[in-house]
Amino acid sequence: MKLFGSCLSRERVLRAAAVALALAAVAPADEARAGCRAEPLSGWREQGVRWLGGCVSGAANGLGALKYYDGGALRATFFGEFRNGAAILGVIDKGGSYVAGHVVGSEIADSSDRNEIIAAFRVASRAAEKVSEDFAAAGNKDSAAHYRAVAKKLADQMD
Repeated sequence: MKLFGSCLSRERVLRAAAVALALAAVAPADEARAGCRAEPLSGWREQGVRWLGGCVSGAANGLGALKYYDGGALRATFFGEFRNGAAILGVIDKGGSYVAGHVVGSEIADSSDRNEIIAAFRVASRAAEKVSEDFAAAGNKDSAAHYRAVAKKLADQMD
């Protein structure tokens, strides 16, 4: 049984697949990750969230940013760590006011533990830097610079 026609050799198909995988690995970070589930935080509608970060088995994983839009306007961004589509630790930036800590369920747990808050800002800063690196790798210098500045701003909150 012949699986490949004379126009499409097995090598050409494999080469095309390799190119597609390489392009997917460096896709611009500003594109919403189609098929990558990221659970919205409390009060955020699922239709309004966009994940900028890694995706494993269809779910947000690792460091990144979850942006929340409502009525077409950016309302808040969570910078932090995700595991299996759920936020673990980080900071919600609501345009200059911050909520930091571990995420329990879909909310950042109320904590007065200074070390936990510092850890959340450190993770958030690294997450913003990771998003910056993704944009830089995709050739988007303006967005890379923006997220680098956000990373510095988050790191400066611990001074």
